[in-house]
Amino acid sequence: MRPKGRSGSRRAAPCLLLALAAGGCAGPASNETGAPAATRSPEAAPVAVAVDDAGLWAATEGGRRQLLADDGKYYEARVSPDGRLIVADIALLSDLQVVRVYRRSRGSESWQPAADVTRTAWQRAAEAHDLALEEVSHARTRFVAWADDGAALELELSGRLPDGSELRYSQVVALERPVDE
Repeated sequence: MRPKGRSGSRRAAPCLLLALAAGGCAGPASNETGAPAATRSPEAAPVAVAVDDAGLWAATEGGRRQLLADDGKYYEARVSPDGRLIVADIALLSDLQVVRVYRRSRGSESWQPAADVTRTAWQRAAEAHDLALEEVSHARTRFVAWADDGAALELELSGRLPDGSELRYSQVVALERPVDE
């Protein structure tokens, strides 16, 4: 039996750590449990996230489904407190994990990529530790928690440095508010 959230023989699209420095790995995302994951504002339609062999999906109460990501080996996603954001941990390769954020505009059921939080976080970590991103192997970015209002999220970064030591770095990344708010 295949573990929930794994895609078995499906292969992830190649994406190198160097791509993070050059603009990140683009693509969509969704949740492992399939259940609504948070409270939401009254105007936001309920949303659930689910994973199957095709990838990560968002689904609304009306039954509309949208494929967010199909390039991962593993997905885990959570809905923001206001129901307008989805954050997804996506294992692209066995040694590369990214976080993607998707936003739903007010009055819309369509999800769009919202922010390249993985790139932002790794650039800050590189500056704080005086590293070149290409020196870090086994780079993993993991969602930890939403800020109370959903305007920021806490991420944990980890990776292996050239000397064999492990890098662990935690930070809060603010999300830009869209014009419709």
